[in-house]
Amino acid sequence: FFSPMASNESNPWIQEAHHDWPILLVLTIVCIILRIVLIHVILKPRYAAAGVPQDKLKSICDHTMKVAIHSVLLVLGWAVVPFEDWFSWTSSAGVWHEWEQQTFSQPLKWYYYMQGAAACSAFCFHFLEEKKKDFHLMMFHHVATITLIVGSYCYACLHIGTLVLFSREFSDVCIHAAKVGSMLGPRYSNMTVAWFASCMISWIPLRLICFPILIYVASVGSMGPVERHPNLGGCWWFCTVGLSLLVPLDWYYFVIGTQVGIRKLKGGKLEDTRELKKAN
Repeated sequence: FFSPMASNESNPWIQEAHHDWPILLVLTIVCIILRIVLIHVILKPRYAAAGVPQDKLKSICDHTMKVAIHSVLLVLGWAVVPFEDWFSWTSSAGVWHEWEQQTFSQPLKWYYYMQGAAACSAFCFHFLEEKKKDFHLMMFHHVATITLIVGSYCYACLHIGTLVLFSREFSDVCIHAAKVGSMLGPRYSNMTVAWFASCMISWIPLRLICFPILIYVASVGSMGPVERHPNLGGCWWFCTVGLSLLVPLDWYYFVIGTQVGIRKLKGGKLEDTRELKKAN
């Protein structure tokens, strides 16, 4: 799908990036194997011994693995991104500076590989998890995420792609940790509330504010390279539209989270209604 850009001489990276797909494939297979082994060898026996009901066993193992995966990616992000030469907390100038001559460090590339492998493995396991009400929405989310990761890698847009991935990781850790706590029962209610509150508080600045700003940086900042290299026009539309489609999803899940929080304040349970299986 991305191979036509391999002949574009505007950036040397583009000519080589499409050869790296075996790395992503191997890492994805490793992630899938590790996930299966950890769930069946460690998590299921321990949760069963702790008295977790059988009907919640599969779901709690899935969410625990998601906590572990996103935590690893979050730590990797903090270990790599702030130390990149182009990164700045106050300016986006380095994202597109001298795009034609940009090179990417090995730590940044491996961070991208890990993000891609995690997204691909999540897509595979999506078919094995319990079907929730938003099954198709999450399917779209997985497909969009994988496509954007692979596309931005092939089109030498690792800088803006890294910022997008880095900004979204913390909320994922919090929401899955809250789900694990809610399934463990009242004994962990305080932990559940703390993780849920952290998710909702971080969701507003990171996903509802920073993420649209990053889309603006991606679309406007890339117009210079697009004007100099018209072949990148398709990449511009692809990335801008793809990122923009994720914004309604962020608002949708924020509304769901707000409803859950309001229900908790009224004395109800802090639980995700999406965990209920579809009728039939």
